[in-house]
Amino acid sequence: GVSVAIDPALDEDLIREGRILELIRSLNEQRKQRGLRLTDRIHLRLPAEHADLVEQHSEWIGAEVLAISVEVDDSLESPSISVAG
Repeated sequence: GVSVAIDPALDEDLIREGRILELIRSLNEQRKQRGLRLTDRIHLRLPAEHADLVEQHSEWIGAEVLAISVEVDDSLESPSISVAG
């Protein structure tokens, strides 16, 4: 017999990764709702609540949503997408 133990505890890294994946999913849904093509590049501005994600993972987020820029804007309450070019 084989026994397997699973630790269901979430550490900070897993929680952050989950936040990033949820943000990416949400941003891609916004792209779809706006009718953007898969090749359309965007400028992305995020509210301050996402500052820690942008600080450490802006390249990952940008690559997943085709953003040529990812910035934090303290005046925003929700993400802002504008088409580049």
